[in-house]
Amino acid sequence: MAKLDEKVVANTLVLFALFADITAWIWHGLLKQPSFINLIYPGFWQNPRLMVFGLVGSLVAAYIYGLAFAKIWNHVSAKGGRLW
Repeated sequence: MAKLDEKVVANTLVLFALFADITAWIWHGLLKQPSFINLIYPGFWQNPRLMVFGLVGSLVAAYIYGLAFAKIWNHVSAKGGRLW
């Protein structure tokens, strides 16, 4: 199994999250399509502060998940495909 570069995987997931957030903003915010987040935070797509915090939170989470995935992948591949 090939070894993954942790920062590359993390940055790739950040780019995917950024694309997903921009797509969600266009679909739910500009086109006014229904979303579950409006049930929790009414007016979410019109509040810039909530949108910025949501964007930063999802980008940080994507980076952490990317690092964790690559670390686990490298750990498993170093053991010959066994997790434990």
